[in-house]
Amino acid sequence: MASFFPRLSIGILTASTAAIALWAEAGEPRFPWQETHARVLSHGDLEWDPRPFAFEAGDSVRYIDFENGDDANDGRTPARAWKHHPWDAAAEANAATGRRVDSYVFRRGVVYRGQLVAPESGEPGNPIRLTSDPRWGEGEAAIHGSKRISGGWRRLDPATAPAGMPEPRRVWVRKLTMDALPTAVWELHQDQIIRIHLARTPNWTISDPDDVRAEWAQWRHVEADEAEPRYLPEPQVGPHRSWGIDPELLTETDPDAYAGATVWTEYAGLMGTPYPNRIEAFDPERNAIRFAAPWSGNRRPVRSCRYFLENHPRFLDEPGEYWFDADSKRLYLRLPEDRDPNEAIIEVARHVTLIDIRGQSHIHISGLTFRFQRVPQWYHRFWDIADEDPAGVKVLGSAEDIRIANNRFEHIVRAIWIQGEGADSRIDNIAVTDNEIRHADWDAIDIRPGREGPQLGHLGRVSVLRNFIHDSGSRPRRAAHGHTLNVQYAQLLHVAGNILERTYGAGIMLWGGKPGGVIDDVPLVRMLVHHNKVVDSLLHTNDWGGIETWQGGPAYLFSNISVNPGGYWHYLDQVTDANWDSWWDEMGRLYPTEDFPYFSQIRSVSGGWTRGAGRNHASARFGFAFFMDGAFKQYLFNNIAVGKSNDIHSPLCNTAAISSVANGFLHGVFQNTFHHFGASSYRGPGAAPNHFVG
Repeated sequence: MASFFPRLSIGILTASTAAIALWAEAGEPRFPWQETHARVLSHGDLEWDPRPFAFEAGDSVRYIDFENGDDANDGRTPARAWKHHPWDAAAEANAATGRRVDSYVFRRGVVYRGQLVAPESGEPGNPIRLTSDPRWGEGEAAIHGSKRISGGWRRLDPATAPAGMPEPRRVWVRKLTMDALPTAVWELHQDQIIRIHLARTPNWTISDPDDVRAEWAQWRHVEADEAEPRYLPEPQVGPHRSWGIDPELLTETDPDAYAGATVWTEYAGLMGTPYPNRIEAFDPERNAIRFAAPWSGNRRPVRSCRYFLENHPRFLDEPGEYWFDADSKRLYLRLPEDRDPNEAIIEVARHVTLIDIRGQSHIHISGLTFRFQRVPQWYHRFWDIADEDPAGVKVLGSAEDIRIANNRFEHIVRAIWIQGEGADSRIDNIAVTDNEIRHADWDAIDIRPGREGPQLGHLGRVSVLRNFIHDSGSRPRRAAHGHTLNVQYAQLLHVAGNILERTYGAGIMLWGGKPGGVIDDVPLVRMLVHHNKVVDSLLHTNDWGGIETWQGGPAYLFSNISVNPGGYWHYLDQVTDANWDSWWDEMGRLYPTEDFPYFSQIRSVSGGWTRGAGRNHASARFGFAFFMDGAFKQYLFNNIAVGKSNDIHSPLCNTAAISSVANGFLHGVFQNTFHHFGASSYRGPGAAPNHFVG
């Protein structure tokens, strides 16, 4: 941030900073929008300013010590602590029958291993608390969804190595006794948590922070599967298939060489988020693999889209990788620097969810650390097995007075997921505050109502305040985009003081009112979005905003900062007048305009899509600092947007500071500071009259 703000120090000291000063002089804030929830620096920048953790307990307390406790104890004092929480299926004796307790205290410095499923609610004014007491133990009170593996490793015998595995003498192997598929593995080494990669090719790393896929392979050509209909709804024919062709990487001669492997690939068009899917076939003569689209037929990769392969024994060819054979239950491993795993601490993902709350209310969770989750399969879509979707804390169905505060989530799939079930579900008084979230594969926070056909469940008051999130959405599930902080259709929404860094999808994604097709009236909507900062968003996707709002307002967005929204689409950045003919010929075969009007509509977005037009502000990237998409009554004022480059010939050129598309109307945009973008604003199809002032 220091490289951006010194150039703006004069311009940034605008009305937002002045207003904060006036509120401070006036005493305590009278209204929720008067409290900044972030530390405002003299030159206009924002810093995370969480409220400190404060231990709270009710009259009935039970203590949990996973290392030294005993379920036969009464749990009433630290010396007589239980080993298991009563919500854990492994609980026995007194711990298994413990109910109507209002406070559960986990010992600090101890890791709890297990999954908690809540069978009960607290009471209004007397919630059930899951927490820790700084006076009991040292360090953090952690809940891990993993199994620790210590010892039992042996060097792999080349004679028994899986077919195709390179350098088997460097590989260690161990049989696991757990039934769960270990979709993630970590090593704890010298006070660091190191993610061990699922075996992949090419062996890429993030060498360019602005292009995280720079070391992925590239499709040389893509062909449609000739056996499929050109365009029919997915329920009739399933997702359309493509053949990705690459003579440089796909060089095996055995048609079964990649059986069981997964491909992650970008696709052409808007969004383009890399998605995982199974490799269905391999054609050695064409150096081609076949795979399906993320959801329906109008999404395919094209030439120069990037990809990589993973989850196959022949890819286990360097330190820092693993592969698991589901049939034999054997884990094959090479640690960084080829360390001996018998002398290491290995954590293998076991549980999908750590705290599971369904149809319960008045539960507060604070002062805990959550780590290590798994997913059933990376290529499942959000409608495939929704009931099994992972979360550190999951709340499904009707719920009221759920508070998740002052926790740490790291090396997880998703931190917090709250969602209604069906149109009759009611969710209200939700507070997610002062949490620190790092390294979340799918996303960080997702809150939404239930829905059944044309009717929407109730989502009332939601506050998401003062959370810090770093590195979210790098491995999104198929057909998703890795948006970091997502709240949909809350009636009274307050999002403030959140600091987000390096988000692979949108940073903050908020929906107001109701979605299309819902017949219910929503007479009350108010979204307050202020003093949030999002830096380096859209690392994996395009056509979104660092901070984005959808649907109904009024939404008030003020004193926010959005820096360096990405949205890089590599395949378009490679188009020139010299290769335009061959490139567009391939595009026309994959995306015939008579079948895919959606695709033909966006041909004009990038200058590279029209011969001789030259480059424009969307040739390399298509992302925005602030995005009003299909929204109305959005009021943006006193915000700051900072780009990294406004050079349209550079792959770093940030498209625009603000965008309004898809029939958006009645917006008010005024007194904002935009700096270093290819264009100040982008108005897409259907953007109706709005007011841009100042």
